[in-house]
Amino acid sequence: PLQSYAFSASASERAKATATATIPTSPTTDASLSNSRIFIGGLSEGCTKNLLQKSFQPFGTILEISIVGMNDNVKKSSQRKPFAFVTFDSPKSAKAAISNHRTVLDVENGYSNGDGGDNNNNNNNDNTKEEPNNQLLFRQVEMENPRNQKDRSRSNAARQKEQAYRDSILDMCKSTNLILQVQTTHAERLSSYLETDTIQNDYSELKFKVEGLNGAARRNMSLLFLSSSDPTGLALRLHHDPIIARAMKKCYVVNKTAVEVELSEEKGNEKTIYSALAMDTAMAMNMDVQGESVSKNEEVSYRLHAFPPSIQSNLLTAINKINTDTAGKDASSPETITLNPRTFTDVLSVVQVYTYKGRGNLQKEVKENGVVMSGVSPSFVSINSNIGNEEDSAVNRAYFKLQEAMGRYYRDFNDTNESIFHDSVALDCGAAPGGWSKFLADDMKCKMVYSVDPGKMTIDLANVDHLQMKIQDAIPIIKERNAKIKIFVSDMCLHEMEAQLEFLLLARKEGILEAETFFVLTLKVTGGYSKAHFDGEAKKVMDALHAKADVGIKTRDTVTYHLFSNRNGERTIMGYIQ
Repeated sequence: PLQSYAFSASASERAKATATATIPTSPTTDASLSNSRIFIGGLSEGCTKNLLQKSFQPFGTILEISIVGMNDNVKKSSQRKPFAFVTFDSPKSAKAAISNHRTVLDVENGYSNGDGGDNNNNNNNDNTKEEPNNQLLFRQVEMENPRNQKDRSRSNAARQKEQAYRDSILDMCKSTNLILQVQTTHAERLSSYLETDTIQNDYSELKFKVEGLNGAARRNMSLLFLSSSDPTGLALRLHHDPIIARAMKKCYVVNKTAVEVELSEEKGNEKTIYSALAMDTAMAMNMDVQGESVSKNEEVSYRLHAFPPSIQSNLLTAINKINTDTAGKDASSPETITLNPRTFTDVLSVVQVYTYKGRGNLQKEVKENGVVMSGVSPSFVSINSNIGNEEDSAVNRAYFKLQEAMGRYYRDFNDTNESIFHDSVALDCGAAPGGWSKFLADDMKCKMVYSVDPGKMTIDLANVDHLQMKIQDAIPIIKERNAKIKIFVSDMCLHEMEAQLEFLLLARKEGILEAETFFVLTLKVTGGYSKAHFDGEAKKVMDALHAKADVGIKTRDTVTYHLFSNRNGERTIMGYIQ
């Protein structure tokens, strides 16, 4: 049952406001009996301290009334209703207010139904039904149940942790001028890859550094923070790098300035656009940005890149308002900010790098709810180029996995390149539907590829021979043909991943490999969840291979990769076996 405290919308209705019912109460405990403070929940918009005073003063002397959330500038639909605390001079008064309060408040004339009574009184009163236009003053009355010290400490610790995380984001922003949007499953892999000596040497002229990572900034998306002497040049190189481009979604060139704004508000979006264009308070567009300048005389058009995509609509509205609002513009200000997603000269980037997602706000520490980085750069993307467009089929997904593996190996081992495999013979185990065989035949220019798989192939190439059987059955056939395998690759799904190594050693034992054969094996770990576990299982296989040196099986230049094309539980091992 719900206590019906009502006030009327009109004089005639106020005369009828005499409905009563039972208040919901919470169980009393020894701790609550010594408490003189009660909680009033679900306040109506018309509830005031004066009305609460009139309602509860019959039960004792009231020391304090505090209302929370009544005047907050927030959307009430997404927040809990306002609530209040009433403090009496004794626990007895507080208990009486909870147990016995039944009076309905008449807004104009005070109490219309006495000053209290037994819980069971008037249960059958004909006036218990609310009048249609009456509003409840509040919906809940119970003893305040303050958090114990353990809960309060946990809450404070969480708040401090959130504040430290936010501070770390702000610190990264001070040196960041390029942000990469990366699928969360690839974020740590890409960060580690960019820090390798190989990449640092290849990109040495751009002098870039990985500043940090904002994991899972949005649903399955993370942000990687970079600093570079030439962020636009770095974005261009990364965008066209066949390996790195497949790991990231977008690049954002930004100014080394973080702006604290509320992007749900109009002014916050306008402030973000001004910051992106490096406008001063006079809205001039010829301000120097990181050593570059945007000429006020140059005709530019922009393509808007926004993260997360949900903020783009409000940003477009802000740009439209800036274009139509002539107040405050001077001769140095642009007539319009031209957006053209197809024939653009510059990219306008806006990235929300932090949003406080906890309950309420860090009121004292945080002025605004979000932190945004933004900037303008010359175009480094082409509307006609999208490296991910070719991944529409299983053949192409497999094709790109082997392409990435070979690209990584060529980059790390300079003495290995495509030319040494031309006109060689390759063996592809678990070949269906044909992606790896297609790469071996077309890109690596092998004169013959033996594609072994009981399944059907979806490619038809003159230099691909599909042996529709298991690998242990295909090896004798290849041996009868006196073929010598220069490249042994396997992407088979095996219950025991060690079997990948066993089939390679079987091919060596049967004498179908050349004196030195290059191998690529995908290890698919079937158990465990952590990166450390997956790496450990792959290491066991690699250690087992190296241990074969004791029986005369030698290897060289072996390496384990967690490719961007690999799943979380997959690892790719590569090298030469003699």
